[in-house]
Formats: sequence, structure tokens, C-alpha cells
Amino acid sequence: MNTIQLIIDQEKLQKQHCISVIGGGGKTSFCFALGDKFSKQEKTIVTTTTHMLYPKHLTSKQICLSEDIREIQSKLSSNLLFLTKPYQDKKLQSVSSEVLSAALSCCDKMIIEADGSRQYPLKFEKENEPSVPSFCECVIQIVGASAFHKKACETIHRYPLAKQHFQWKEDTRVDVSLMAQLITYNFNKTHAQQKIVIINQMDTVTDKHLLAPLKQILPYPVYFFSLLNDIVYKM
Repeated sequence: MNTIQLIIDQEKLQKQHCISVIGGGGKTSFCFALGDKFSKQEKTIVTTTTHMLYPKHLTSKQICLSEDIREIQSKLSSNLLFLTKPYQDKKLQSVSSEVLSAALSCCDKMIIEADGSRQYPLKFEKENEPSVPSFCECVIQIVGASAFHKKACETIHRYPLAKQHFQWKEDTRVDVSLMAQLITYNFNKTHAQQKIVIINQMDTVTDKHLLAPLKQILPYPVYFFSLLNDIVYKM
């Protein structure tokens, strides 16, 4: 994939042991795409610190629904392993922090979906979010460009909390300034050394150039992608 390989090469992600992914919709697909790329050469675990749906594209040998470290080590022979606990409320649950830390020592790469957004393109992190482990060196925030110019109340997960925090008006729409507010706020709740922004869903935006100022406003590397179509947009 052009998008995945580009961000690995440009940001030297091959040097990182643990990468967490937060933000809006598109995280799960990105986590597995990143994991698939790394697993070509390294033992890679894809997991979550919240909850995820069952990955139907994986084989049973690539899935571990156990906290038994010996079983985790055994299944890592496939090089790509999805690690969670069994179902609760129709979703797979995160393993304990102790097991997560132990599993890290068994693999070369760990990719963590550290957030839930209920398919909204944007996310406002509440008090105990995102759930990024202290040992994580890199956090990638996914931001859905499909929210651009739309009503904030219709495109942001946990909008009432965001509206109260930022003192937005009722009819606030998503613009570059609002996106930068959310991105910065969410990143300030994490302590990883490396922070990267992916503006996803660029294929849904007509006036793509209007999002370009994010590269100047934000103090983080910003990439403009359509992950679904594997397209990189030069801005």
C-alpha cells in the first residue's frame, strides 16, 4: 500500500516497538494494514486497549482470545497475531495491562487501537481517554476529512463534551481551526515521543486545498490520505 509504506518510511516507524492509533473512523483498517506490512518481516501483534469487532479477514491461527502468555507466544509463529479477550456486549475486549506488557516482550511490533469513535470521522477524548499504554513510543491520530464543512454535532463522537470544553456555538461547523483544536487537545492527553496526524477520507473533499493549512498550524507531521483507496494527496 502506498499510504502505509509512505508513512512507515517517512516517519521511520520500523524503529518503534509499540504504535497506538487514536481518533476518528478508519482506525481498525489502518491498524491491520500497518500490522500486515510489518508482519512481512517481524512478529507483529495487533490489539486494542478498548474493544474491537471480530476480524473476519484473519484465520483462526492468527487470532488469540486468551491471556495465557504461552499461547500468545505459540500463535506468534504466524508473524501476525490479533490479541484480545473473548466477547462482551458483541465486541472483543482488551487484555489486561499486565498481559499487554508481557506480550510486548514476545513480539517485534505491537499495533494498538487505543480508542473508539463509533464510526464518527472526528473524536473528542473524554477524561480517561485515549487508552495509550505508558510504554508506547508513537501515537498516530486518524482524522476524518469527511467532516469538513459539516455540522460539528453530526460528525464528532462525544460532541456535547467537546462543545462544553471549547465553548462552541450550537451551529458550529467543522473547519481547519476546529480540526486543529481537536487534534491538539487529543494529543495533549498522550505522552508518546512521536505523534503523527493522518487526515483520512480526502477523497470525500472537493476543495482539498482548504485543508492544507493544517500542515502549518499543527506542530506534528501531517499526511493527507484516502486509506480506503490507497491514495496519497500532496498538499
